Amino acid sequence: MTDLYENNFVPFLNSTGDGGFSSNTLLIIEHQRNSDGGLINWHDPVRIRHAATGKYFQVSPKVPTEGEKVEQVKPGESSLAHHHFEITLTDDLLSAATIFTIEAFYKFHAEELAIKVNSSFRLRSTVAEAYVSALNENYVFANEETNKKNDSNEKMIGTQKKSKIWKKLGLSEKPLDEDTLVLVRVRPAHAENLNRVKCVIPLFNNFIKSCENGVLVNAAQINRVLRDLILFLHELPESKYDADPMTLDINLIPPRQKVLKDQRIMELLFKLLSVIFTPNSSGVQVLTLDEVKSNPKNKPYLTLCMLSYRLIKQIIKDNTECRQYISIPKYVDFMQNQLGYGLKTADTLMELFRNNSYLLERLTDSNIQVFVDLIKNPGKMSRYMNFLTVLVTCNERPLAGNQKKICDVLMKNYQECVIHSQESQKCQLVIDIDTLNRMDDRQGPQLVSVKEFLANTNEDLIDYYVLQIALFSELCLGRNNYCIDIISQKFSYDLCFTVVSDESLDSGKGFLIRSSFMKLIKTLYIDVDPFEIKAKVQTTRSWGRFIADVPTALPEKKVIAKGIEVEMKEITRGHETPRELAAKKNDFTELK
Repeated sequence: MTDLYENNFVPFLNSTGDGGFSSNTLLIIEHQRNSDGGLINWHDPVRIRHAATGKYFQVSPKVPTEGEKVEQVKPGESSLAHHHFEITLTDDLLSAATIFTIEAFYKFHAEELAIKVNSSFRLRSTVAEAYVSALNENYVFANEETNKKNDSNEKMIGTQKKSKIWKKLGLSEKPLDEDTLVLVRVRPAHAENLNRVKCVIPLFNNFIKSCENGVLVNAAQINRVLRDLILFLHELPESKYDADPMTLDINLIPPRQKVLKDQRIMELLFKLLSVIFTPNSSGVQVLTLDEVKSNPKNKPYLTLCMLSYRLIKQIIKDNTECRQYISIPKYVDFMQNQLGYGLKTADTLMELFRNNSYLLERLTDSNIQVFVDLIKNPGKMSRYMNFLTVLVTCNERPLAGNQKKICDVLMKNYQECVIHSQESQKCQLVIDIDTLNRMDDRQGPQLVSVKEFLANTNEDLIDYYVLQIALFSELCLGRNNYCIDIISQKFSYDLCFTVVSDESLDSGKGFLIRSSFMKLIKTLYIDVDPFEIKAKVQTTRSWGRFIADVPTALPEKKVIAKGIEVEMKEITRGHETPRELAAKKNDFTELK
């Protein structure tokens, strides 16, 4: 396998047992002269090329660590010490250190001239005259540095995940059993996916390099690439090839999501989204977020940002491995800083947090404050209220800590973020449109009925109110008494029941309000202490009672028990029951 280590790709042996297929494990065996074709035979000189990077395996002198003294010798010298060398990657095709031979592990394989698929073999360096072997030294990869919790609680708490440890590849003078490899054929689809993804990486790198130099490059080509990658993630019929990538959301293909993750496309996208708005070393900044948002001339770059966030969302959607890959404070804080500029960042963040226990259990006040500020400043937007709903549950399991934090923020500290409603004298729901429209110069609340609210309010604010009630029901989920005590002061049982039983709210947005109050009344007044769930009684058929009600004589007929027909001519009390008759035939299965 190959991965980045200190900004360089290095080969290693995965020893942590967390493998599985990865596009970084694909290798290509070539003849010494890559123009030669045909079969590869045992002991033929070959080169090993890494499919993802295009680099070749080579034997190179080991770089000594601090305080270590290593005698500097070159491959081919008589004083070669095998432990002085390791396997690295190189672009030098003409180097003799890149030549290896393939030796059979089993003798009966060696008797055959050509190498077959699933053959066991060892790699032997022709220059060093030694075998490729796993060393006792390791590359240690940590996902990210730990962000320690501070008193101000300004950043998300990051707990260091389990580090991945991979063994370095070196040389061994003697062939070892544990260094045996197996030649496995790669599915054509895997190779095709890798080739399709790796060809766009240079385009991203060139665009990023130009922006770092302060040069604003035409974004049209990158936008086409991003659109194609979004479509690449979906299994589309021919009629959908011209679909809008911003709304397309069907039939995601997990292997393709993993290929994009393995080839670090998400890292390139974050770097691209950062370099456009960050001054370079000379102080030159290509664009600002405000310019992209407000200036129509910058629409191609606005589209670029929207497509980038959309692609990240589609890569991590319903894919735990890809989601965990970017579940680190660096990326979360970066995306939160770009909220509110119309880049579709909130949708991506929502997908990242949804049912992500690693992030949700480490949520801080500052993370919640970011979304509350977006509700408070630009105005009430349903997507931000929906995001708060995502933060309080994980796989339908309530998170009591997050419930309490969000309840305090909305019901105590930032009540202006809530569309207030109350109970009228006739026990009807009325909504305060003063808080809805933020008209602070009015005196007193401006109360309207639900029907007036539905008739005179735009759909996004209605959705905001529906999601707000749904959020209140999620805050009370799991019998959270702290939230129940606060929310029950705003919504009485009679009020909730009146809304639920209002048959005039039977369609459209009115039905959504009605259903949201149904969820609220369940978590606020039904599934609460001291009520308990009564288990259903598992009953079985009582044959004795059934026979007791049978008359002394029955006409000739058939009784069917579990698909088994039992003939009966006459049944009287005290005689054999249908159960006993069937048991004699050994065909009866007990009914439950």
